[in-house]
Amino acid sequence: MQIGEIRFSNRSMTLTFPDGRIQSVTTAQGALLMALISERGRVVSRSSLREAMEHVGVKDPRLDTEMRALGKLVGKDWAQFFESVDDQGFLLHSKAKSKRSMFDKPSGAIPVPLYLGMAALVAIVVGVIMLAMPEDVEMPFTKIETVTLASGNQIEFRRFGRHEPQLRQLKSVLAKCNQERWQTITTSVSGLSFLHIVIEGGELPVPKNYKFLSDDEMPIAVTLTHLQEAGICDN
Repeated sequence: MQIGEIRFSNRSMTLTFPDGRIQSVTTAQGALLMALISERGRVVSRSSLREAMEHVGVKDPRLDTEMRALGKLVGKDWAQFFESVDDQGFLLHSKAKSKRSMFDKPSGAIPVPLYLGMAALVAIVVGVIMLAMPEDVEMPFTKIETVTLASGNQIEFRRFGRHEPQLRQLKSVLAKCNQERWQTITTSVSGLSFLHIVIEGGELPVPKNYKFLSDDEMPIAVTLTHLQEAGICDN
């Protein structure tokens, strides 16, 4: 019975490798190999594999432990033919799986010197980028605060962008807002004249989006009336 270039003998419970090396397997490991090979190309459930070990007299079968030990014995061919299928079970392929790129492999499948060299290169690149950045750079992304509304309801206020005056003005308007239906508001200003608001959480089954535009390219100024008319705040 072949697994790639390795031959398994169910009579002697041994693995014969291409270099002539012979490795014995335990009764539990032999039962697992027999179950997987007999159903090659199909998923074998975890319960079926445990039953296979129990059938040969293994008490309290530890499936994952035996699978890891078996994988170490088989070596690199195991990863090419064997696959764990979520919580359903395990699968032994009829043909070797297509080779993945080096970056798809777990670190253990990459030679140690190459892996360390790649890690060092990444660290050097990150260091160069950090040194090249000006010291006064500010992150333009999220600022999260807690705002208490007029209703006493505390909400999470998320602000995106650098247009602080417009976003601070909106925050002051929200302090006059009276509502208890939603819990989070996300805001961003684009080009001073466009304000995007998303409210979500609380009683809202899905997020709601609102867009406000100012006239004549003037900086956006949203009032409590605007929020009430949009349904963000209660009248």
